[in-house]
Amino acid sequence: MQRFAFGLIAGAADAAIVVLASLGTGILYHKFAYQDSGPVADYVKVGLLAALFYLIPCIYRDEYQVSGALKFDPHPGQIARYWTFAFVCLVILGFLTKTSVLYSRGWLVLFYTAGLTALLCMYALRLLAFDAAARLGLIAGQQLFLVGTEADILDFRRRYNLRSFGCRVVGTGYIPAYDEQSDSELRTSLDSVVAKARVLAPDTVLLIAPWSYQRTIERCIDAFMTMPCSISLAPERILERFDHISIERLGPIASLHLLHPPMSTLSTLVKRAFDVVVSAILLLILLPVFAAVAILIKLDSRGPALFRQQRYGFNQESFWIYKFRTMSVLEDGENVRQAHRQDARVTRLGEFLRRWSIDELPQLFNVLKGDMSLVGPRPHALIHDRAWSEKVALYARRHNVKPGITGWAQINGFRGGISSDEQLQGRILCDLYYIDNWSIWLDIKIMFATVFSRDTHKNAY
Repeated sequence: MQRFAFGLIAGAADAAIVVLASLGTGILYHKFAYQDSGPVADYVKVGLLAALFYLIPCIYRDEYQVSGALKFDPHPGQIARYWTFAFVCLVILGFLTKTSVLYSRGWLVLFYTAGLTALLCMYALRLLAFDAAARLGLIAGQQLFLVGTEADILDFRRRYNLRSFGCRVVGTGYIPAYDEQSDSELRTSLDSVVAKARVLAPDTVLLIAPWSYQRTIERCIDAFMTMPCSISLAPERILERFDHISIERLGPIASLHLLHPPMSTLSTLVKRAFDVVVSAILLLILLPVFAAVAILIKLDSRGPALFRQQRYGFNQESFWIYKFRTMSVLEDGENVRQAHRQDARVTRLGEFLRRWSIDELPQLFNVLKGDMSLVGPRPHALIHDRAWSEKVALYARRHNVKPGITGWAQINGFRGGISSDEQLQGRILCDLYYIDNWSIWLDIKIMFATVFSRDTHKNAY
């Protein structure tokens, strides 16, 4: 009953906010345009119709169910789609009834914008309210009945604070230990457990048993299929490592999908298009700078203007990275030492170029070729890459995307040589964060910070 009341209040609040948006924007528009309040009753009617059209898909998709609100997966895009649907229905109705001419197009745009903003704010408040109510135990998104051995259930409840994410345990049903079960003992215990669960009427029966005990799980499922509730299988511990798990079917084969590629095909195409366009523009603009730097390098010390070195790229495929030469040596392969402060190998001009990252500019050619991206984990020399991959278990995950000229680690102070395990761990954590949270806006933010943030130039030597 409490969950129904919360859902009812949430729906009524959305309806009220839509009506208020219609009324408020109508009065405001008329006051500004005509110095009067306008047809107040008509604005209320339009608001009620818009609220009705908005609530229909929300109710159909169970948006006001507490269990949905407690998934902690905000979806403002869904709210925008529902509101756009409501507005399109409103405009179509106005056209069919020949009443749309009574309302200003300026007010309609204002109403749409204000209504969407109000609904998004209300949605955020609803999530906070449901979350707080669940933590206080006032409501539960799911009423659970736990089934398993006493040891497994105790271990499960120690690992998970079910109340914190809107679940309430209404009861437990113990079954014999797996190595002591006979069919008759299991059947007898399940009969009493099912009878207990039937009285408590849970939303979900959660089976807590190792997945290898197939016979026990099948007997439990058969027993609880006689009850009008959901049946779920508790996760094995290995699944706690993964955030986005789904069941996928390949013909008759049902597989548990644990990990997706870091970027979809569309995301890869968008990132590549961005890289090509921006790197081509930058190369055209910076050609005079390239020529000037090359001449200065030749005047400053003996050796080529450009330096190349092998690095690991996408999927650990090696490529030649290009840089302006800043040292008196051309180290590669197994003989690469990290640069350090006051390094005697760094030339006078090289110190300036490294300080302001000008030596990295030739990597725009690598980006154009497709070896690198503008933004991504910085590639390391092969010998360092191999050594650090032995120290950090997930180090090689950096190669699941193309390396970049700059990255999330660089703008967060992890630039330059690595002299401690803490620095290595910090850089890898930043790189993995970037891989897991990539967006084109994050790339733009990193590029902007690379140019304008002071933190980016720390440890540059």
